[in-house]
Amino acid sequence: MKLLKYFLLIGCFGIIFLNSCRKTIQLNIHEIVVDTLTSRNLEDVVFINKDTGFIVGGNRYADGLVLSTFDGGATWHLKDAVSPWILYSIVANSKHKLFTTGIVGRVLTSANAGAKWDTAQEWGHSNDYQKIILVNDSLGFAVGGIGTSSGAIQKFQGNSWSDNLVKISRIANSIQMINSKMGYIAGFGAVFKTTDGGATWNLESATGDNFTALHFLNEQHGFVIGYNGTLLETTDGGNSWNTKRNGNSPFNASWQFTDIAFSSETVGYIAGANGLLLKTTDGGNHWKKSDYFSSQTIRKIYIQSPNLIWLAGDGASLFQLLED
Repeated sequence: MKLLKYFLLIGCFGIIFLNSCRKTIQLNIHEIVVDTLTSRNLEDVVFINKDTGFIVGGNRYADGLVLSTFDGGATWHLKDAVSPWILYSIVANSKHKLFTTGIVGRVLTSANAGAKWDTAQEWGHSNDYQKIILVNDSLGFAVGGIGTSSGAIQKFQGNSWSDNLVKISRIANSIQMINSKMGYIAGFGAVFKTTDGGATWNLESATGDNFTALHFLNEQHGFVIGYNGTLLETTDGGNSWNTKRNGNSPFNASWQFTDIAFSSETVGYIAGANGLLLKTTDGGNHWKKSDYFSSQTIRKIYIQSPNLIWLAGDGASLFQLLED
């Protein structure tokens, strides 16, 4: 009995970064039904204004799809077979030109609100690109790789994508640029940092998980999450990392983290498998688990505004999180 009490105390106060001895938090989450259009996975979301938005997804070795809305997400329209393979990521520039990428080294673009898609770049290699970003209209990156130990970075500069492939030692799952020079990549068992605009990437000290996403609030303060439920925090620009949650600990719940995003300096969210959603209101010091709202894996948290957050995931699952 004493041993049981000991482990309960550890579980409540020492091991789990989330205060799981308290009740879950109730969030205002509304499901958006799109299953009449598709049943495939939804991977990424972008809005170019309050009414017009796009979602990409598909199945890994089936056709890639794009969903579009022109009424703020009340209704969605399907454009199927945009790509022979799944599309993982989408981004828009200030002129509302869209770029999307996925499997087998290809970037597609649309300049007419998704009505027509053209190949912007095809590198002719088999790297899968997990994330595409634009720092501004003349600087962007697509990151991915093959397997776990071969990472690939392609750069958009000026008006075109470079053919110069930058390689890193681990597959890259996500990227965030703080400015045109400084940025971070989350990868398999590693975090990388650049201070020269992506010409070189240095391995940071973060280890212990397949890192799926990251979010930096500024140059010094950031978080990285892992597939096994790890959460690490840095307050010194990646020089050192503090373990907020050890996803490999046998004392922690078996969670899988997929995405992290902050709507302000204090309010942030982590999504994961089986409808997992965590929220912080104190800049990541404490996190609370949302009440159950889905059995599907949530792949993307998209902050349209501090009061409107989109959650997209497997099985055509799409939700609006409305905040007061």
